[in-house]
Amino acid sequence: MAKCPGQDQRFWKPKDIFEISCPECSTAIEFWKDDPQVKCSGCKKMITNPRLDISCAKWCKYAKECLGVSSVSSDSVLCNMLVEDMKSICRDDQQRIDHAIEILKYAEQIQGEEGGSPLVVKAAAILCDVDIHNNPDKSQSTVMAREVLEKHGIDADMIAQISQIISACRNAKEIDSVEFRIVFDAHQLAKFYGEFGGKIAEEVVNKTFKTQQGKQLASNTP
Repeated sequence: MAKCPGQDQRFWKPKDIFEISCPECSTAIEFWKDDPQVKCSGCKKMITNPRLDISCAKWCKYAKECLGVSSVSSDSVLCNMLVEDMKSICRDDQQRIDHAIEILKYAEQIQGEEGGSPLVVKAAAILCDVDIHNNPDKSQSTVMAREVLEKHGIDADMIAQISQIISACRNAKEIDSVEFRIVFDAHQLAKFYGEFGGKIAEEVVNKTFKTQQGKQLASNTP
């Protein structure tokens, strides 16, 4: 297989090899642009490359051979990068970061049972509230999310789908898609759990949640 220009180091620029501080222990970590993850020499944790460009993995038939990742694992790496972007945007707002992680956790659980596109569900869950303080205008609620998604080279149609879900969740609108129903229920679970911390009343569960798995999780919420 001929080496593609994106991976051939003859075409690389100085910025394609860089250092970052480990988010866990601040040790300097060297990344090459095609490293999905690197183990920190300080804390020994695997750290995701914040500048990894894996957009070619979405369409190139040699992606697995070239990058060493399947489409499933490349989606996982991309979602990890979206989480890091979300944390960077939220900065020291730990409550908002924790809330987004809760939404993602529930979204993954529901999607495993309900189906739909894992990447659309996870991306919408991670970025659903990312600009809530920076851009309080609900009519423009997807601006920052779009910027983050475009940075990673996500397909335009998928960006439109993710943005539509985020906008609908933020503006109390309905979309006839399984991905929307999953993210909506995940958002509600994180909200109810954060506000009440106890079991949700059955009549509230039936009235509020849109998926069977969402209802089941809500009924079993401690």
